[in-house]
Amino acid sequence: MHRKRQNIASLIFANFFFFLNFSELILLPKFIIHLKGTPADIGTIMGIFNLAVIVSLPLVGIASEKIAKKYLFIAGALGMSIATFMFTCIDSLGFTAYCLRILQGVSFSFAFGVSGAMVFDIEHGPDRNRFLGILTVANITTHAIGPGLGEYLIAHAGFCAYFMSACIFGFIAAIAGLFLPLSSHARSPLKANIKPISPFLFGSFIVGSVFGATVVFLPPYLMGIGITNSTPFFVSFVLGAILVWALFYKGIGLIGKRSAWVIAAAMFVFLPFMIHSIAGLMSLVLCSIIFGIGYGYAYPTLNAAAMEAVPSAQGMANAMFVWAFNLGMAVTVACFGVFSSAYGYALAFLLLGIIGLSLFVIRKT
Repeated sequence: MHRKRQNIASLIFANFFFFLNFSELILLPKFIIHLKGTPADIGTIMGIFNLAVIVSLPLVGIASEKIAKKYLFIAGALGMSIATFMFTCIDSLGFTAYCLRILQGVSFSFAFGVSGAMVFDIEHGPDRNRFLGILTVANITTHAIGPGLGEYLIAHAGFCAYFMSACIFGFIAAIAGLFLPLSSHARSPLKANIKPISPFLFGSFIVGSVFGATVVFLPPYLMGIGITNSTPFFVSFVLGAILVWALFYKGIGLIGKRSAWVIAAAMFVFLPFMIHSIAGLMSLVLCSIIFGIGYGYAYPTLNAAAMEAVPSAQGMANAMFVWAFNLGMAVTVACFGVFSSAYGYALAFLLLGIIGLSLFVIRKT
C-alpha cells in the first residue's frame, strides 16, 4: 500500500509540473494579440496544437501498450519544454510559430496520453476512480498557478521571462518522470472493441469543446469588458474542481451517479450561458466556481468510464479519450475564433452552451 501511494504521488508530482508548463501557455492568445493577431489567428494557432494532438494520440495509444509509459511521459515533457523555450525567438506570426505549436501538441499527447492509464496500472482496486479524480484536480490546480504566474511575468518582465518559466516547469516534469513506476502491460489494442467507449468519447468531445473554447477565449472576452487580469477566473475554476473531490465526493454516493452527472453537466454549461451576466469580480468568481465543479466531476468520471469499458486495453482507451477531448477543443476553438470575429463573443458563448447540453444524454457515468 505504501509503495502504491508513493507511485501515485510520483505521478501527481510529475504531472503537476508538466501541466504548469501547459497551463502557462493558456495565455498564449495574449502573445498572439501582442504580435497584432486577430481572434481568427488565436483560433488557428491554438487549434493547430489540438490538431497535432489528434494526429499523434492514436500512435501514442498503440505505443503505450508496448512501451513503458514513463518513457513516453519523459519524451513528452522534454518536447514541451524545448518547444516552449523556442517561443522566445518568435517575433512575428508565421511558419515557425505553427511548427512550435505542432511540436507542443505531439509532446502533449505523449505525456498526457498515458497519465490516466498509469493510474489504472498502479491501482487496480476501488480507489482508482478517486485517484484519477485527484490526478485531474492536481492537473487543474496548475490552471490557477500557471496563468496567474504568467500574467505577473508578462506584466513585469515581458514575454521572454514568461516562456522561460514555462520551459523550466516542463524540464522539471521530465526529471520527475524518471521516478515514475516502470509499468506497462503487454496488451494488444487492436483487439479492443471501440463500441463500448463510444458514448464516453462523445462526452469527451463535448467536454473538450466547452472547456477549450472557454479557457482560450474567456481571457480576451474579459479584456473587452474591462477585466484585464484573468487570474480570478482560473483560481475560482480550480477551487470549484477541488471542492468536488475534497468535499462532495462522499455525497455523490448518496444522490446517485446519474443524478450527480446531471447536476455536474448543468453546472458545466452554466458559464457559457451566463457570460453576458459577468460585469465584475463577484459574478466572474461565482460563474467560474460553478464551471469548475462541473468540469471537475465530468472529466475524470468520463475518463474512468472509458477505461473501465475496455479493461483489456486501458492505455488505448485513455489515449482515445484524450484524443476525443482534443478533437473537441481543436474543432470548437477554430470555429469559435471565426464565429466570434463575425458575430461577437456573447453569441458564440451562447452557442457553446447549447452544444454542451448534449452531455445530458450520456448514460452509464
